Amino acid sequence: MLNLLNAMSEKVIFQGKELLAKELSNNKLMRRYYPLSDNNNIYWIESNSGPKGLSSIIRYNILEAKSSNITEKKYNVGSKIHGYGGIPYFVGSGIVYFIDSEDQDIYQIKNEETKKVFSMQNVSIGEIAAHNNHLYFVIEDFNVNNKINPSNYIAHIDLDDPSQLKKSVFGASFYSNLKISNDGKKLLWLQWDLPNMPWESSELHTGDILESGDINNCNYIDGGNGKSIFQPEWDKNKIVYVREVNDRGELFEFDGSCKKQIIDLRIDLMKPLWVSGLVSYKIIDNEYIFATGWKIGRTKQVIINRLNNTYQEYDLNIISDHVCVSNSYIILAGSTEYSENEIMYIDIKT
Repeated sequence: MLNLLNAMSEKVIFQGKELLAKELSNNKLMRRYYPLSDNNNIYWIESNSGPKGLSSIIRYNILEAKSSNITEKKYNVGSKIHGYGGIPYFVGSGIVYFIDSEDQDIYQIKNEETKKVFSMQNVSIGEIAAHNNHLYFVIEDFNVNNKINPSNYIAHIDLDDPSQLKKSVFGASFYSNLKISNDGKKLLWLQWDLPNMPWESSELHTGDILESGDINNCNYIDGGNGKSIFQPEWDKNKIVYVREVNDRGELFEFDGSCKKQIIDLRIDLMKPLWVSGLVSYKIIDNEYIFATGWKIGRTKQVIINRLNNTYQEYDLNIISDHVCVSNSYIILAGSTEYSENEIMYIDIKT
């Protein structure tokens, strides 16, 4: 049985690391959000709200219990897409891609070296997804005649020749939630059209990734016509996502041929996409899903057992819009009644 053993409400990650916890949590000017995990490392964005504040990427090594600022003071990490921004970086296979707030260019951190991999004038860059040499991201392009309504599309570059930008998916008003399947053969995304907001009517789509990086065989999966979709994720060959049901976000899955609700939680998992990168659940393994949402004015956390169609509900007094999962921990960025804008963890044991 999976148990929630320790939810920190006053300290940053990893109980027992008193020096690190005090060093981070004592600085009230710091805001921490968008946690991601990769092998033995956990990452997050750390922003200084002071007059010369920068947003940096922090990497915490679990085995060494050591944190470091991998963008240092050279870069101000941030996306300006749609004016609200969103998650400004991606981590995979030990490589980090991030957007610099000042120039909206994309940079790569590989083997402790940072280099620019993409630059374009008069654009804002949104979410990034990467697999091998393929890099996909959302572009808000102001290089059009109508400056009030810039063009939005999913772009692709091959890192062997990053100067050759391709418009991979276009035609809708907005795009978000780019996710590449583990085998690198499929891309999924959300899209919606004006005058709708994404929480009013949005659609889930997938496409095949060709060897060239082009997207082919695009397919509509769910949503639209007054139905909203939130946070699609790959689960091997299936897609898990949140769909609006009776004004509440519920978990669904698509196995390639049919859609079905995973479980009736009666907890609202839908979040308004004012910014990209919001998260209300994470797949732990083949059996369990962790989710956090709202129920009668309070945030609730649940562990879902997909094998026996049951769930256990918790009230951990944590409000969080950003969640990730490592081998041993559920990582949340959020606030409690005792602290705010911190990185917290839940220790999971099987």
